Amino acid sequence: MAALTTRPARSGSVAARPAGPLPTRPLAVSTLLVAGALAGAGLVVAVGLSVVGWLAAHDGTVEGAMSVGVTAWLAGQGAAPEVDGVTVRLVPLAVPALVLLVAARGARWAQATSAPAGDRDAAVAVLSAASVYGLVVAGLTVTATPDGVVVDPLRAGVLAGLLVAAGLAAGLAGARDWSGRVAARLPAAVRPALRGAIVALLGTLAAATVLLLTVLAVHAGDVLALGGRLGPGPVGGALLLLVCVSTLPNAVLWSAAYLLGPGFTVGTATAVSPSGVVLGPVPAFPLLAALPSPGDAPGWAPVLLVLPVVAGAVGGGLATRGLPEGTWWRTAATGAGAGAVAGLVLAGLLLVSGGAVGPDRMTVTGPVPAAALVAVVSLTLGGLIGAVAVRGFDQRAALLDRLPDRFRRAR
Repeated sequence: MAALTTRPARSGSVAARPAGPLPTRPLAVSTLLVAGALAGAGLVVAVGLSVVGWLAAHDGTVEGAMSVGVTAWLAGQGAAPEVDGVTVRLVPLAVPALVLLVAARGARWAQATSAPAGDRDAAVAVLSAASVYGLVVAGLTVTATPDGVVVDPLRAGVLAGLLVAAGLAAGLAGARDWSGRVAARLPAAVRPALRGAIVALLGTLAAATVLLLTVLAVHAGDVLALGGRLGPGPVGGALLLLVCVSTLPNAVLWSAAYLLGPGFTVGTATAVSPSGVVLGPVPAFPLLAALPSPGDAPGWAPVLLVLPVVAGAVGGGLATRGLPEGTWWRTAATGAGAGAVAGLVLAGLLLVSGGAVGPDRMTVTGPVPAAALVAVVSLTLGGLIGAVAVRGFDQRAALLDRLPDRFRRAR
């Protein structure tokens, strides 16, 4: 009887569900619920934190504090608000990362609690939910921002919609095994190359994270002293800590730009790189207290430039594992391709990690644009070196295995 009362899963849906009544809610409705909950929760958190700060400071009105919270929420999704004639383009990357993660988790919930749907219906559900989310964001730019703040509704709505669409698509890709089906159709040489690219990218980011944490640990006293001089109080201190945490991904990418060589800027006519440090007045932001002192860089600083190449080499070597025997140029192309993909992704992350944070000299902050190009070159070169090295070691080992035992004992 159970077999008679349980409908088979449609093409493109996940594996068969447990026995029992099947959900009847359409997937599009579930994804709309996810988008609404995501927008509502984000607004509540941002506005709530702003109101808490207002209660602690007793400056302005509660309506103004709520509008500031909405503006902060929009800025965290790339809306680039213009405040008193200055466009703030720097995005605390922890905010969009959190939106992506929550949207992906919500999409998995939507898949599990909705009626079976085909792939086309799932794609329509993603587009519908993302469009509604984008329209909500665009509407808030017109109705809920404070006086003196201008936000482009089209830019804000499109970017927010794309962000949520990416999160929902990623969640459904896992729940519906889209990624597995796509991977199964890829050529045999592409799959290990993608794994190598992921390793090269994560290796570079890991090295940048270690560098950042080391610098923060060395300058912990300066960071805490600056935070204390700001006198934010308990509530303000907690909010300041939250802002610092939200910009940590940016700091990791700026550290990656340092490892690549070109470095980053904290204002016009400034530079922080392994070749030296040039600084002027910088904002009183605790993380910036960890910047190195102006002047020549330590003698060991240029050694750090090899770390991205090493990360690329590890990824390139891994990309050649499991490949069928082929020519040297194919091996080299696979490793270099893995490094190039990692470099392109890292270049994109570097370019979005900076932006204007204030007027005058603070309109330029973040990785030097040349760091994006160097990222592609360094990781591609590393992937090439790693692939060729692994191929050479493998051939040497195979040659030794074919030698007679007396020759191997002599070696």
